[in-house]
Amino acid sequence: MEIVYAELVFDEGSKNSCHTAFCVFEEFDDDKKRQSASSGEISMVDVAAQRISTISTSSDMSIQTFVEMEDELDMEECVHFLNEKWKEDDHDTCTYVCSGITETGDGKIIITTKSGEMALYGASGKLLSLKEFSETFEGLTKTSKDEVAVSCGYSIRFYKVEKSKVHEEAKKCIDFKYTDMVKVHDIHYSDGSFIILCKIFSQSSIKKIDMKGNTLQLVYQTSTSVDSFCYFGETLFVIEKDQRKISAMKQNGDLSWELTLDYSPRYLTIAGEDRVVVSLSGRPDLKCLTMTGSVLSSVDTGLDPSQTPLLLCYSTESNSMYFCPEEVKKIKSSRKNPFSKILSSMKLD
Repeated sequence: MEIVYAELVFDEGSKNSCHTAFCVFEEFDDDKKRQSASSGEISMVDVAAQRISTISTSSDMSIQTFVEMEDELDMEECVHFLNEKWKEDDHDTCTYVCSGITETGDGKIIITTKSGEMALYGASGKLLSLKEFSETFEGLTKTSKDEVAVSCGYSIRFYKVEKSKVHEEAKKCIDFKYTDMVKVHDIHYSDGSFIILCKIFSQSSIKKIDMKGNTLQLVYQTSTSVDSFCYFGETLFVIEKDQRKISAMKQNGDLSWELTLDYSPRYLTIAGEDRVVVSLSGRPDLKCLTMTGSVLSSVDTGLDPSQTPLLLCYSTESNSMYFCPEEVKKIKSSRKNPFSKILSSMKLD
């Protein structure tokens, strides 16, 4: 059995980033029928008789080998690629996609995934616990030394850290399901309120809301896709990875500066009060900027480029940068916990 037809599902707001595909599996006896299906010329009757499933594709860099922004999709090449990926995943590995990282009290670190895992690490980097929740996690932020908040689609949920475990505070949930709020993709806590990133198609908006979910201020709105952001003082730092651009702006929307990079920026965080640290797709070093956009010396993480991009968080107490790869692979036949070795850290000068 193999994939004979596939339709890519592009990430929201992107024309060349794809992590999922609808696939049709079947064994064909008739070579002519196989050729027709591979070209995408397949009738609804044929589809109804086949097994339709979904498959996770590789990273952005891999999927771009056959998907270009302006070119039509080469179905034959796509099907071949997905067949190889399906065989690899089915018999060897599965992939977790990390969605957030933050420091809590006592130097502990939490990492979340888009499939609902939450990993808690001690100050030494040792994995203390790993728990799977029913939600899909997007952005992650610390609200106090023993509490974090996570954006979960149309809600924000709260989790308490107690010694070596994490549990949900169910009664504290902020639910946007019955409001006009669109899906929350990223979140930051600041002085008793949240700054959230909402997206619908290619449009993005960043809003300030109170702890009950009421909108206090529309901070920023654009017709392009914002991928991630961070907030410090009165300044908002925004990443638009498809344009390879980082922008800084004031609360009133006035642009302070913008910078276009050679590689796509993916995640960023504030280190201390004077540096913006950025991770890049395909680059293991971290780009450092001043708060006014001047480029400083990069910091080498020592990791392989295949492990990028890296999620970042900074610890003020230890003056350390913590980071982990966006994708974590697990060998299905292995008993090793794939999350035990993904957290790295380094002191900043």
